Amino acid sequence: MLGDYMENRSGSRISTNTKMYSSQRTKSLAYKLNFSKSHHLPPYLKDPAFFGSSKDSAQKMMIPAMIVAQFGCIFPVSGKLQTDVKRLRFDAWSANCIISLLIIASSSILAIIPFLEFWDDRDLSYDMARRVVYGVTSTLYMVGFFSLACHWRDVMMNWEAVEGRMANFKPVNATLKIIVCTIVFMTFSTCEHILSYRVQDTFSIKEYFLWSFRTLFKRTEYALWKGYLASLTNGFMVIAWNFTDLFLGVVSMALSSAFDQFNLELESSVKRKVHRLLLEVIIDQISFSGYNFFYITKSLLLKIAGTILTCEICLVQLEAMKSEVHDAFDSPIDDDFYGFPNRTNGNFSGS
Repeated sequence: MLGDYMENRSGSRISTNTKMYSSQRTKSLAYKLNFSKSHHLPPYLKDPAFFGSSKDSAQKMMIPAMIVAQFGCIFPVSGKLQTDVKRLRFDAWSANCIISLLIIASSSILAIIPFLEFWDDRDLSYDMARRVVYGVTSTLYMVGFFSLACHWRDVMMNWEAVEGRMANFKPVNATLKIIVCTIVFMTFSTCEHILSYRVQDTFSIKEYFLWSFRTLFKRTEYALWKGYLASLTNGFMVIAWNFTDLFLGVVSMALSSAFDQFNLELESSVKRKVHRLLLEVIIDQISFSGYNFFYITKSLLLKIAGTILTCEICLVQLEAMKSEVHDAFDSPIDDDFYGFPNRTNGNFSGS
């Protein structure tokens, strides 16, 4: 139904519009959202009309990537695995933030040690350059995601505000595609990381740690707990390295779905306008008018031109007939024409 029916004071029934119902619904949503407690938000975000109820929202599409971030302790935001944007919260003193900062500190140590080795040896080999680039890039990724987590709620609130403006557009479902891409991407990334381990005939944990973190144990004394800690930190760095590509891909697919919605709405709008133009061209009479009393069309101009030409021809013919009649009265006529003397030629005499 387009609206409910209610009784007015006069007893007549009036139908309420869908917009009235949606406005009441958004007002009730505004009280639940408690916009007065939100910070750093533009004024238009406090208007509940901008918040849509799309089933395939951006927050929902980001959940597969946020699951990976949860395992990697990369994105310390509470409520990131829920579809409700209002539940997003960043707490600097939460356990997620503290763990993320400890991982960033550990990865920074693993990234600085190759620099120190290069400074001592003055020899930049391929293996040294690979370790430096990998360590520094992974650490910067972690720092960047930690900084983004501080503003993630505001980002998603703005995104949801845009979705509210597009609530009436044709929906484009991209969540399933994102889930499949996330599973495939993480499966291949995990296989790549497992196959990159060095396999030896005589394998031991100590030999593996001494070979994998040789730059670390060149400067510090070997200890088993250091090897486990370095291996755990390296695992988080690998997750951060792969999560960056996954995050960019998921955001790109979410934005692509929004652009697809806009394109579909634009095409639909263009089709409606073209259809309306065709109806106006076919049904309505397009011509100049004399205050709608008559229309100046091609057929009217041809009729006027034909009438004027006919009148001209008639006038020319009448003028020619007039000249012939005048000449006939002025010319002398012979007596033989009448059979008796012609009185008009001046030869007539009375009896």
